[in-house]
Amino acid sequence: MKLKIIFVIGFVLCGIVATAQSPSAYVRAGDKAMEQADYYSASTYYYSAYVADASNTEVVYKLADACRQYNDYENAEKYFTKAYALDREHRYPLISFYLADMKQRLGDYSEASKIYSNYLQMFGRDSSYYTYKARFEMESCNRVNEILKDTVQADINNLGTEINSVYSDFAAQYTDSTQLVYSSLRYLNENSKTKKRNKYISKILSSENEKQTWSKPVALGATINADGLHSCNSAISSNNTFMIYTQCSQVKDKLICELYYSMHKDGEWTKAVRLNDSINLKGYTATMPCIANNGISGYTVYFVSDRPGGFGKLDIWKSEVNAEFQFSNPVNAGPEINTPDDDITPFYDNLNNVFYFSSDGHHGLGGFDVYKVLSAGGQVMNAGYPINTSYNDLYFTAYPNKFLLSSNRPGSMYIKARTCCYDIYEGVYRDTTKKTDSVKILQPLTALDSSRQETAKQIEPLLPMKLYFDNDRPDPKTMLTVTRHNYVELYNQYIAREPEYVQNYIAGITDNAKMLDAKKRMTDFFTNTVKKSFNDLDRFSGLLLKQLQAGDKIEIAVRGSASPLAESNYNKNLSKRRISSVMNFWKTYDNGKLYNFISNGSLKVVEEPVGEDMVGKNISDDLKDKRNSVFSPAASSLRYIEVIRVLNNGVPVE
Repeated sequence: MKLKIIFVIGFVLCGIVATAQSPSAYVRAGDKAMEQADYYSASTYYYSAYVADASNTEVVYKLADACRQYNDYENAEKYFTKAYALDREHRYPLISFYLADMKQRLGDYSEASKIYSNYLQMFGRDSSYYTYKARFEMESCNRVNEILKDTVQADINNLGTEINSVYSDFAAQYTDSTQLVYSSLRYLNENSKTKKRNKYISKILSSENEKQTWSKPVALGATINADGLHSCNSAISSNNTFMIYTQCSQVKDKLICELYYSMHKDGEWTKAVRLNDSINLKGYTATMPCIANNGISGYTVYFVSDRPGGFGKLDIWKSEVNAEFQFSNPVNAGPEINTPDDDITPFYDNLNNVFYFSSDGHHGLGGFDVYKVLSAGGQVMNAGYPINTSYNDLYFTAYPNKFLLSSNRPGSMYIKARTCCYDIYEGVYRDTTKKTDSVKILQPLTALDSSRQETAKQIEPLLPMKLYFDNDRPDPKTMLTVTRHNYVELYNQYIAREPEYVQNYIAGITDNAKMLDAKKRMTDFFTNTVKKSFNDLDRFSGLLLKQLQAGDKIEIAVRGSASPLAESNYNKNLSKRRISSVMNFWKTYDNGKLYNFISNGSLKVVEEPVGEDMVGKNISDDLKDKRNSVFSPAASSLRYIEVIRVLNNGVPVE
């Protein structure tokens, strides 16, 4: 848990070699990945074991938990529900606890409250953490309406692809009206000895805003971003003279983060200096700093640590900094702020003397919410919906007319799951005279009339929407990036090959029961996945047309994927061809009615080809083993393009 919180990492790619073949070997590989905090790889291993035996409660539970750990709430809820139904002997009490947690994070508060109550009735007779937490969160679910009432209007927007990536982007701060400094987990780390690039690390970036357009972000120099280390969570003083930030490294089996500072001289950042041992207590983490002005006396630095003397997991601490830049021994921020859970990402608004932080230990909407204290020793208040959502909302920073935050809410960019990763959002206050009251961000669809709201709401359940392809189609064995083929043509050809896929997948299976099971899995894939997705596309396209005819402007983000039979560059181009075929479908949809909207820019499609980068490591790439590399449901499920995001007049449909 702490690893994810320290970096706000949705997942880490660790490059585990997939040698597992049997279900038990897949489970062992998954267990190993979980120990290494590589939750996405763990989920792919557990999923392979699940495909082999979907009735194994332990496997389904582990699959659900791996999805939960990398913030794939939708799949976690799906598999916890399956595990809950399978666990008739109640061997795994936490299934119901985590199922309630996922329901809560997906905003289903009524159902979450009921399941928390069931958990307490069956397992809540002790004084354990989970008993306390279930009672606390059940109360939070029942108090949701209180948080929704008192709000101030503001508009919120994703800062866009110039700033955000499909990896986590977080800890943003304006240094002036045109510069943004933030952290991003988008960099591959190369081992200097083996040259192997197998883990993503974070770096601190800077971007300039000229003529309302963000420049391509540039990583700060080597004096800040040290080779091979996570550099992140920067805080820059209000006069821009110094920065305090985090550097993290692996110490045995534990990730340790420490705070460093750098001075800004002659337009450059000086070599970073580690803060003293009273701040960076040996064996414990210090991270997520913020700098508050303290008049002529100096500054107060708040930071987050798991050091002894706290009230829970990660607590917020503070240290006074005098005019000679000497740091006092840290003091805990106290029980009003800190809870038995994680209390993180502090920020002090010097202009209004308001302290902000995020926590999953105060009553909120689910996950991490943003909270504020209006004066020293004052009452902790929830910052309001929808600055807070049922998802994780972190790194709130306040400015005279606006604010920044990071969130994994739907509408953020992602690779593996819709809520895996964090984007940076900017909120602009509508009525700036009320900005120190509780905060509200424009709710999706409020700018639309009721009929258009209803149409947009019908789009949301279809997302993310995958559309599937036959192997190496369209235009096999070429490096083209566009195609003349229409997706409907490719779909019909693919469906016609279903009997061939079934025969190839069951070939060589002598056990009748196993043969029937394999046949059922293949036919289920065509019926419940390929054909259903085409029906979804037709419905989705009709709803888009209706919105566009009502005068809306729509932006669709589409991403491609390919199974791992060919080289990476080939697969990326194949993904582009597949996206092109769907574009051709939209251009000809309903006798070309969508084409005019594409031509005049009312319908914009943003292509994000990924290719094999999204492929799980447990899929065969052996051309001699076509049963598994071409004809299996597992390989077939990776040949798709995916509509991952829809913006209606700049507002995510969610």
